[in-house]
Amino acid sequence: MLFEKVDTIFIPVQNIEKAMPFYVDVLGGTPGWTDNNGNYQTIAFGNTSVTLCSIEHKLEKKLDTSLFSLYTTSIEKAHAYIASHGIDVSEVMEEGAAYFIMKDSDCNRIEICSY
Repeated sequence: MLFEKVDTIFIPVQNIEKAMPFYVDVLGGTPGWTDNNGNYQTIAFGNTSVTLCSIEHKLEKKLDTSLFSLYTTSIEKAHAYIASHGIDVSEVMEEGAAYFIMKDSDCNRIEICSY
């Protein structure tokens, strides 16, 4: 199977610091990786995680962030496979992990990653 698991679920929040107590103290998650700009914070739950992503507006329109990420051991193979189906994909990017972005038929962003 090309895709082995759902890697993370992105959860838009207006303020990561204010959102953290719910995911850590209430739900029992463990804080993990955060980016250098403070726009992303992972919270681990067993073998998977959610990623809090900072937004500056209310959720009244489509988001510009991926809703979830699929993990693959071969980012280039996955990129070629998705593109071969006529789906518009971004270039493969690197920021702590290799990833690319595509959109479903409703323009929801989905990320494919490898690390």
